[in-house]
Amino acid sequence: MASEVYRNLTWAKTMRNRWERDIDEAEEFYHVISRVYEGSGRMFFAKTWFISLSVDVGNDIKLEKAEQRVEQALRNAWLHLRYNHPNIASWVEYDGASEKFRKLYEACEKESDQQAWLESTFHSISTSGTGIERANSDPPAPKLPALFVIKSDDHKSKDGTIYSSYQIPAFGTEVDNLTPPLRVAALIPPSLSAEQQQCLEQILAENAQLRHGVEIACLPFKVGAELPGVHKRVALTYSRQDTQSLLLACKERNITVTHAYHAAIAMALRDLQEKRHENRRVRYISYCLINLRKHCTAPYNTPTHPVSVIHSSSGRSLVVDLEMPPSEEGGHASTKRRNEFTEVVAGVRDFYLSIRDDKEHLSRVPTYWKSGVPRLPESALLSREVFKVPPPDPSPTVSIPSMGRIDDIIAPEHGEFKLHDPWVTGEELRSGLGLFLGSWKGQLTLSAAYNDAWHEGGEVLRFLKSCEQIVWQGLGIDCH
Repeated sequence: MASEVYRNLTWAKTMRNRWERDIDEAEEFYHVISRVYEGSGRMFFAKTWFISLSVDVGNDIKLEKAEQRVEQALRNAWLHLRYNHPNIASWVEYDGASEKFRKLYEACEKESDQQAWLESTFHSISTSGTGIERANSDPPAPKLPALFVIKSDDHKSKDGTIYSSYQIPAFGTEVDNLTPPLRVAALIPPSLSAEQQQCLEQILAENAQLRHGVEIACLPFKVGAELPGVHKRVALTYSRQDTQSLLLACKERNITVTHAYHAAIAMALRDLQEKRHENRRVRYISYCLINLRKHCTAPYNTPTHPVSVIHSSSGRSLVVDLEMPPSEEGGHASTKRRNEFTEVVAGVRDFYLSIRDDKEHLSRVPTYWKSGVPRLPESALLSREVFKVPPPDPSPTVSIPSMGRIDDIIAPEHGEFKLHDPWVTGEELRSGLGLFLGSWKGQLTLSAAYNDAWHEGGEVLRFLKSCEQIVWQGLGIDCH
């Protein structure tokens, strides 16, 4: 059915080694927004995934030889990943003839092609710095996903064996693993019914009215810079004991950790607003990110197809109205603060559940994505013109997606390879903050992505600590 309804979105062979298809609205959003910010010299929303690994090697193996074997094992793994998930080697171009964006992939049958791809995407770096130091040092974002191996100076020799036996997969058949866009994977109908269209228009109209006649809680930022600077990341990691206490407290209240921290963001942002003599109301407006994997058909609802845009925003805005006390009040009493958190987190939870349980949400997702795509003139698309970078948002906000238990995605051990401290950050080129939640081996991490043109690391850490305090105080538990 999908191949007939969405023939243009289905991968098709156009040359001997080339496969192509159109892109859907979600893919178009991310591609166009990266073009809009291209003039900054950085790639909007470029994701940096980090994981530290250690390898036990035998005492009878020289360190240099062990390093070579480790690097070769990682090169083999990267090549195998290309076979299993060929979308990592695909790219988007604008086709003037059809006036559409096209996603392209070239099969990698020859060994010389495989080696050329490895040379362009596998990079070994010797440095005394850490992964977070590199991520915060403004490294260039490659046009295609790449693997950077940062060698540490921490060398220890232990008993163990590194096996080097490896069979190169049969490239040429990897095209069978190419992933379609969300519309095809989830079998989203090409158009909305009259009832669905009416519901969509009502949601968009309600969203448009939310900022009228009310003070919006905005994130303060340094005024002056018109262009984004360096994207950076800061984080707080909790002990297993504190994480367990938090999880139990959330479970008792029938909320998730994401609900708790999203509620805390609203309150922490409110606390940053200008104090005045009179009591007033301020409004926090945000959204939640929805993982749509479960809505996809097999095999796209499994981890075998991870390299695709299979998510959406909530579409409908999350709204939290909060009381802003007068400056003379000197802050909230703890009991009042706890009661406020209870009320706010209940509203946030109900919002998340309403989106989760909305059976018509999936049908509206393409329109939500399309509404966020900036309009670019065709002449500029054909000429690769660099656009003027948008100015910073004068009313920035704070968002928070959650990766959940990363252990469920990545196994902590692969043979002799032991993995540690995985995290992700997105290239933040706007004046807001992007927070992330995730846990690994029983430890929760709350992190934030920010741009140093408008924020300082210490300021962002204080915001994270404020969210932490609100959550722990609101749940009535102690953080050790």
